[in-house]
Amino acid sequence: MLEQVNEKIDVLVAFRKKGEVLPLSFDWDNRKYCVNKVNLVHSEKKGSNKWYHFSVSSNESYFKLGFDTGNHAWVLEEAYLA
Repeated sequence: MLEQVNEKIDVLVAFRKKGEVLPLSFDWDNRKYCVNKVNLVHSEKKGSNKWYHFSVSSNESYFKLGFDTGNHAWVLEEAYLA
């Protein structure tokens, strides 16, 4: 079931060549989720800030993570738990 979450979360990331950001894991609801695959990345402008959106898989569950470059905050936007 798809759930709109919109909660701040902690994310462990790797910074790769050419400025690529790769989410590795995140904590939500007292649980750690390991990112098995980044399925899609896109960006958009919200006011003066640029946001990146990552659609990721963790085992059989899917999540949409948002990163606000203006305040360096991560948000879990959506969750689809298997």
